[in-house]
Amino acid sequence: MIDYIVVLGAPICDGKPGLWLKSRLDECIGVYHQILTERQEQQNIKIILSGRGHDCDKSGISESQVMFDYLKHEIPESNLIQESQSNNTIENAIYSYQLLKRLNLDIKEDRLHVITSDFHVKRSSIIFRHIKDITKILSKDDFSIKFWPAKTNVNTKEYDDLVRREMQIISALLFF
Repeated sequence: MIDYIVVLGAPICDGKPGLWLKSRLDECIGVYHQILTERQEQQNIKIILSGRGHDCDKSGISESQVMFDYLKHEIPESNLIQESQSNNTIENAIYSYQLLKRLNLDIKEDRLHVITSDFHVKRSSIIFRHIKDITKILSKDDFSIKFWPAKTNVNTKEYDDLVRREMQIISALLFF
C-alpha cells in the first residue's frame, strides 16, 4: 500500500512560500510524519507538489520547486515529486491524476490525501471528485480521497471574505 499526498500550490514571493503555502507545507510535514508513524515505511509515501503558479516577483520559480526546496529538509527528496504544469485547482486535479496514473496508483489498496488551505477544502473536494468522475483518468471505480485543511492565519474578516469568495466560486462551478 502506498500513501499519495497531493499538496496544492499557493502564492509564493521572492522564491519563498507565501503564508498560505507555508501552512500547507507545514500540514504536509505533519501528515507525512503521522502516516510514517502508522506505517513505518517512508518509501511508501509519495508526495506530489502541484503547482506552476505565478511568483509575485516574477522570478520564474514554480510553486512546486519552492515546495520541494522547503520540504526537502524534513522529508527525503525521493518521496517528493514535482508537478509544475498546473495554474489552478482544476489543473491541479487533472495533472495530479495523470501523474498518479503514471505512478500506478492502485485504487483498491493505496490511499490518496489532498492538502490545501482550510477555506479551500470544499472547492478542492468538489473539483477533485468531479475531475475524477468525468475524466476517468484513474478508473471508473470509486476510491476515497482524504482532504487535510491547513490553517489559514488571517483575521476573522479576511477569513470570512475568503470563505465568501470560495462560496461564489463553488456556486459558479456547480451551475456551470
